Amino acid sequence: MSDRLTSWVITVDGPSGSGKSSVGKLLARILDFMYLDTGAMYRAFALMVCEHRRQGGNRALEALLAAFRIRYVSEEDGQVHIFLGDRDVSNEIRRPEVAILASELSKRREVRQVMSRRQREFARGANLVAEGRDMGTVVFPDAQAKFYLIADPVVRAHRRYLELKASGREILEEEVLRDLERRDKQDSERKEAPLRPAPGAEIIDSSRRSLDEVLAMMLKVLKGKIQGLEI
Repeated sequence: MSDRLTSWVITVDGPSGSGKSSVGKLLARILDFMYLDTGAMYRAFALMVCEHRRQGGNRALEALLAAFRIRYVSEEDGQVHIFLGDRDVSNEIRRPEVAILASELSKRREVRQVMSRRQREFARGANLVAEGRDMGTVVFPDAQAKFYLIADPVVRAHRRYLELKASGREILEEEVLRDLERRDKQDSERKEAPLRPAPGAEIIDSSRRSLDEVLAMMLKVLKGKIQGLEI
């Protein structure tokens, strides 16, 4: 249906583990929109910085930002792979230490400015489901539809734990919860684009709702906004 629309942007924000990635991918697939995982962008850059430091590099952050290259490759089954240059880093960027560094780097003004500019470039001439933490508040404040997902921290930590376990990561669920709470604090208290619902955003609590139930709620909202949307 995207050929009947002109540069539509739907933002899906919320904390880690709230389900925004899963529902964002599915929503984009149903609508035939491009899916933009901005959290993966920050994580991929954090992985790049982490590896650069581990190798003893001393390039300035600005130089690393200039050299940063990310690609999103969508599969027929709806899965999206993240490439740092020519390397698939989809699993590596999910490591807790990478997530923590991504949250720390996201507090830097120069990092957010470059990332926000690149994120807006994806929306040029494309219909987009943009998922992240400041999509509706900073990057796409004029988006036609905005959602903000929330969920109980324990529920979110369990979801993230299952994802890490499925990827082969050995970690305690209690450790995942501590990392999640630490990142929540960093994201909500940072001066640059703190994590919060955008004005006018539809807030959905996914704690006790299935993916299909959250998706149905979003489509119900969108049905009143997008002409021709059939559910």
